[in-house]
Amino acid sequence: MITVDTLRADVVGALAQADTPADRRGLTPHLDRFAAEADWAERAVATSSWTVPSMASLMTGLQPWSHGSWHGERAVLAEERLTVAEVMQEAGFHTIGFRSNTWLRPRFGYAQGFDEMYDLGGSKRAIAVLESLGAQGPGGETEAAAPTFVWIHVLPPHAPYLRHDQYAERLSSSPDLTALPQRVTAADLEPYLDPGRPLDEATREVFWTLYRLHVAHSDEIVGALLDALRRSGSWDDSWIVVTSDHGEEFGEAGQIAHGGNLHRVLLEVPLLVKAPRGAGARMEPRPGVSNARIFATLSEAVGVSTGEGVAEPLTVDVAAGALSELYLGNGDNRFSLVEEGPDGSLRQIHWRSRFAPEEPEYFAARVASLADAALPSGESPQQLFDRQAAAFLVAPPLAGNVDVPVVEVRSWVGSSASVPLAEAPLAEASRRLRRAWTAANGDDVAPAEGLEGGAAQEGIELLPEERERLRALGYVVGGR
Repeated sequence: MITVDTLRADVVGALAQADTPADRRGLTPHLDRFAAEADWAERAVATSSWTVPSMASLMTGLQPWSHGSWHGERAVLAEERLTVAEVMQEAGFHTIGFRSNTWLRPRFGYAQGFDEMYDLGGSKRAIAVLESLGAQGPGGETEAAAPTFVWIHVLPPHAPYLRHDQYAERLSSSPDLTALPQRVTAADLEPYLDPGRPLDEATREVFWTLYRLHVAHSDEIVGALLDALRRSGSWDDSWIVVTSDHGEEFGEAGQIAHGGNLHRVLLEVPLLVKAPRGAGARMEPRPGVSNARIFATLSEAVGVSTGEGVAEPLTVDVAAGALSELYLGNGDNRFSLVEEGPDGSLRQIHWRSRFAPEEPEYFAARVASLADAALPSGESPQQLFDRQAAAFLVAPPLAGNVDVPVVEVRSWVGSSASVPLAEAPLAEASRRLRRAWTAANGDDVAPAEGLEGGAAQEGIELLPEERERLRALGYVVGGR
């Protein structure tokens, strides 16, 4: 299982649609080759628009509210959650993990079920492990060994974006690379997370170009991993899954980077799955399914049953829609349900509730937090985040306690557009989203009442080095 951080679906060439612009084609030849061999190669929907909640869903098959790891203050994956690695151990697999995002360290619960866990680094060890999976004995026979489960998390194209000049030929145009910066950091992107901060086209083009070069770099890393598995001789006998935890935004909904909203380009990710030869897996690819269904798919493949609330495997044809969740923003929670419309196109029901009024200094607090600075008012960013968290704890996440939730229905058209549907019956759409959320997560009650052990889960004390690494990735401690 390979998870690629921050890879949006519309930059994967194999998933291009008729209207996909030329600047999004040709970036991912290795992923495109794998997609041609896969049993499932489609666009899927992530359960959230940033790493902590989305990766926990990939590991457990549960929705963010249900697995409980939905915010920086609740980033530890609880021990009682059954992970895909624990499923594999139960089935007799030797399990090896390679992580690269700081949130995925063993200290945050991601070593659960792994016999071995390493930092991916330059991926040499991961390549060696994959190459060894088909090791042969002295007589040429394949050595009898425990089956192996390998998870690899590839950090690029997550910011900082690096100017990988060697992939310039994959771009549709030939920009003057020497006029571009060598890197774009998360701190460069952060001010534009504020939808009130205009993003001029020249700056957007710089960000977009370096992101695409970084996408090409991530494709090269994934290609080296897949080639190692091909060399091992185990290719035909392996389940292989490639997906992403979320996408990246470049002004499509008035913001930049990720984690600020639930727009299409943040939720729509690639999902590529190859079943073993002769496995008889009945998969009929369709767009708009949740990639949290990977957990149940692999569990089913090794004959281990999963618990309640887990998303269905890809072998089951369900039309329940794909639910996404985003908590503790600037006084708001956001929810999304992507489902098929009457004409077969994808529609998104978007729900926004308020647990507190907007904080005028919220986005300034995020910027100040990354710089370890105070706000102009003299308040610390953490004081602002703590005030919002206190209001969040006493408000039902769906209903909120400030104003009536705002519901909108949008049509996903073409390669990446999202168009409001003014004629959509909002009352029925609201009921469908509420049913989906409560079916996955239970009653809509205030966090202080409903979360196991109370919402004030004991947070992990970040090490200074971890705090700096998270800041370099653009994560605001105390906010998402």
